[in-house]
Amino acid sequence: QRQMCIRDRAQTALEKQMITRALTETGGNRTRAAKMLEISHPSLLSKIKTYEIPLYIKESRIQGFEGQLIAVSL
Repeated sequence: QRQMCIRDRAQTALEKQMITRALTETGGNRTRAAKMLEISHPSLLSKIKTYEIPLYIKESRIQGFEGQLIAVSL
């Protein structure tokens, strides 16, 4: 039972890391991140919410400053 908990935690940590990396690499574009991860868009949104992953978006979309990233929680 204890080994399953460790495996589950490791799997969760890896999945969270992969999602965060995909979001970062796509500038917060969830559709492209889902395609990169080869999962459906609704699945990605569910995992982002479940794992409480901040969504990285370009600040230029909000305030006009290019090249900077900010974290926005869903």
